[in-house]
Amino acid sequence: MTLNAAAGSGIQGRDGVSYRSLLHFPSAPDTVFHTVDGQLHSWLRSKNVTWEGGLVGASRTDKTSVEAFEHRERDRSRTNVVRCIDQTPTGTWTVRLTVHSHPDADPWLLTEVRSPQQDEGARTTAADPPRLVRDLLKVLPARDGATTMTADPTLIRPDGVDEVVSAVLDPDRRGLVYVAGTPADWPVDKWLAYIGNIVKNTVGLASAFVLDAEATRIARAELGSHGPDAGYLRTYLRGVALDDAADVARHRFLTPRTMTERPERYLRTVLSGTARRQVVDRPVPPKVTRVIRLAARWEATDAGHSLSTTAAATLMPQRSDQDQERQQQETAGRLARLQEQIDALEIDLLRRDEQVERLQADLDDAQLEAAAAVDEAQAKDDQVRFLRNQLMEMDQGETAWSEVPSEQTTKLPDSMSELLERLEELHFVQFTADQGPALDLDVTDTLGRSARKAWQALLALEDYARLKADSSFTGTVHDYCRETPGGCNGWSAERHAADESGPLKNNPRFAAARRLPVPSTVDASGTIFMGAHFKLAAHRTISPRMHYHDDIVGTGKIYVGYLGRHLPNAQTN
Repeated sequence: MTLNAAAGSGIQGRDGVSYRSLLHFPSAPDTVFHTVDGQLHSWLRSKNVTWEGGLVGASRTDKTSVEAFEHRERDRSRTNVVRCIDQTPTGTWTVRLTVHSHPDADPWLLTEVRSPQQDEGARTTAADPPRLVRDLLKVLPARDGATTMTADPTLIRPDGVDEVVSAVLDPDRRGLVYVAGTPADWPVDKWLAYIGNIVKNTVGLASAFVLDAEATRIARAELGSHGPDAGYLRTYLRGVALDDAADVARHRFLTPRTMTERPERYLRTVLSGTARRQVVDRPVPPKVTRVIRLAARWEATDAGHSLSTTAAATLMPQRSDQDQERQQQETAGRLARLQEQIDALEIDLLRRDEQVERLQADLDDAQLEAAAAVDEAQAKDDQVRFLRNQLMEMDQGETAWSEVPSEQTTKLPDSMSELLERLEELHFVQFTADQGPALDLDVTDTLGRSARKAWQALLALEDYARLKADSSFTGTVHDYCRETPGGCNGWSAERHAADESGPLKNNPRFAAARRLPVPSTVDASGTIFMGAHFKLAAHRTISPRMHYHDDIVGTGKIYVGYLGRHLPNAQTN
């Protein structure tokens, strides 16, 4: 297995876990333990670690240490724990395998990777799926709930669509389901290989299916608006509700343009980041948690017994003092590591409480935003009702109840990637920002709320600039937000800042972060301070911002110099 750095993904769960996969096996326990042991042996051999096998023992090199133990209960359950610690230039990486079987359930394997913190911010070094998991899935059938887990995407023909529909609707799966419809101009085998490349870092976290053209059509018919489309890759979260039209927005997709024009590295990061955030952050089932905690106690007990045995052995003359001292040191070291593990479990509980608090804060923000949206929607409904009544009094009843023409319907983007693709629709707003921070939001914002809000802000800027250019409006952007002219796209003045505060502008570091790119026709230096910004939808303690410079009276354009996470200030530092 290779643990590769994927810096910038910002995906890290409780106690440093950056990868967590839970697989169930519909096979006999002996087969599962034997197969896991074989794959472990192969993996350690590739790391030049000597291992005798059996999922029990210890071995060490100058860079890698491995230890494993086994516990069996009277109820015929069996638990094996393997811990591998690698010292690398990026820090200490720990892989922990817990294999468990019980007569009343399928055997399971929990794989966790703990990665080192890379900086003091939210970004961490994420782990690629362990090669051990990938190789295991190639030789042993595994499931997530009732959904089959494989190392590579599964090609689906028309007779296999039921498998896809079952996976999408599976109420017991923990991970995601990715479904890609083959484009008309792509050979299905080429599309299968391409999808396999961009989802390869989701192994153990998600299931992936590639549908040929006819299978795509059938799946679309069965899943309705939730279904896949040719050339798109759709992400299905848990709890798909086919009878809920509003639920469609939860299950985002990558457009054909995104799939073919964005770098594959970006696509892999978005897909794996989404999968990790959905799975790593989710607590494992209580039965699995119970086994993990009991395993820590069993291991501590075994180590304590070993230490007692070592102490008693000091009375036996056939053992050398050097051997006794070495064994005592090894056992004491094992006890210390076990104590660290117990401490980590306690910290895990504390961090879980902190996570609940953060989620509650996110929920509070979402509820406030939803309440404001309800008020705004009600005001618009009142206006529509009033205007309809006015039209009916003027004998314009047919016009009053006519459908909105499709060309006048606002289509909001589902992701920042789609938003960036649609910038050409704007005439007065020019995007000069680095696209990277905007695309990073796609990894953390699984519902695309920031992208939708950003597009609404851009539309408001576009309408403001259009009115300002023909002298139909003489105020500022903030004035426009406070009193939006009729028929124009608006924005809440409470979610707009006309400038930054004085203390921030006087702080050289914070001010420098807000000197953002503009054409040299605006400023000869190629940058200008952009204090004005829109406050977009917050998610997961991330508060995105969009900074801009109004130069309508100069070059006739508005320049957006930044779209991404909140720029540094006293609170973020």
